[in-house]
Amino acid sequence: MFIAQIRNKLTRKEEQMEDLLTSNVFGLWRYLPAELGLLQLLETAKNCEGQGIPMPYEVAETHLDFWPWLREGASKGCEPDVLIDLVGSDGKKCLVLIEAKHLSGKSSIATNVTDEPLPTDQLAREMLNLRLLAQRNSADSHALVYVTSDAGLPIKDLSNAITELTDKTGVGSADQFYWTSWRVLPQILRAVELSARDPVEKKLVGDLRIILDQMGLDYFRGISSMGWSLGNQH
Repeated sequence: MFIAQIRNKLTRKEEQMEDLLTSNVFGLWRYLPAELGLLQLLETAKNCEGQGIPMPYEVAETHLDFWPWLREGASKGCEPDVLIDLVGSDGKKCLVLIEAKHLSGKSSIATNVTDEPLPTDQLAREMLNLRLLAQRNSADSHALVYVTSDAGLPIKDLSNAITELTDKTGVGSADQFYWTSWRVLPQILRAVELSARDPVEKKLVGDLRIILDQMGLDYFRGISSMGWSLGNQH
């Protein structure tokens, strides 16, 4: 799929599919070490207080489960994009749930507690399932990472989920909601591409970076004059 997308063999609609983007990005780390981009991406995620994910020290194992169906206890079921199990060299475990968006918003929104006693907001449903799953698996920490194309924190999306969780369960889990942007990834991949020693790993990372560049998923880095004079300073 990488080559077809690089060579512009997909339609514009196909190129912008969220599931394809998620598959291209996170699917890469099914085959590459987590330190070749995944851990760096997770380190960019921050909650509303600007705090990072409490990841295990020296991640020794990484397991990725794509589009798992979760329904813990009496919660409403959900299908997040990726569930990542990080295990540190000290045995500590962190569960990270990824909900990725590109051109669309949340699939469901909050409702009044009188209409539905369980959370219905997509992120709130996922967080409730995640924290129950973390409890059942005795995870040391857990985090929901909302990945979007925004240039800044989508505070309304997160605050609505936190408010509904608080109203309906008594615990908003505000500290466990994190956000990062697809736009941080090209810079991460550039650095990884330069440092990678294995030629196959270097090529895979480079191809993904090309795809993200073609999709415009990068921060604005200025305009090149291409050698032309754009006028004097006055």
